[in-house]
Amino acid sequence: MSGSKIFFIFLILVVVLFVVVEVIGAHNNSTAQPGSCDAAPNKKQCEQDSFNSSGGQDHSTLQSMSTVLEPFSPKVQVKPKTFTLNSSTKKEQNLSVAADDSHSFRMAQFTLLTKACGTVTYQASGNVPTAFKDFSPQVWPGKADPSKPAKLIILKTGGTLDFELKPGAKTCAVTSQ
Repeated sequence: MSGSKIFFIFLILVVVLFVVVEVIGAHNNSTAQPGSCDAAPNKKQCEQDSFNSSGGQDHSTLQSMSTVLEPFSPKVQVKPKTFTLNSSTKKEQNLSVAADDSHSFRMAQFTLLTKACGTVTYQASGNVPTAFKDFSPQVWPGKADPSKPAKLIILKTGGTLDFELKPGAKTCAVTSQ
């Protein structure tokens, strides 16, 4: 056998072993029951390690793949592209997102120029299939890092985007990307 054949056989074995280990690990973590970390000596670490740490709810495959697929997804165009919320005159802004039958999902991304000054909520309109119930409503920042841009997945039914000034914030400039 030549050296290249041995290398390719070794490479295939490593890939197969990796896939087996990943599948076993995903299976072990996906079967964790709610409350299974209650008796663990380090409960916080157990909850962070558990795939189902969100109270036993399954994580949507589409949500977990959104960061991988994001560069290829169609973007939502909203008007006005930039606006400012302030505590004295305009504490909220509601934008309508039109339906788009040619795209099942679109990405909406907003940057709050004043960090952590507001919240963004997306509510789908129309009949949302049960498989997509995790996508409506979506609230940002929720558990996301408020210093990063708001990224929301918009369904083909369209809906509304509601921007609201956080209590205590004086102004909040928002721009869509």
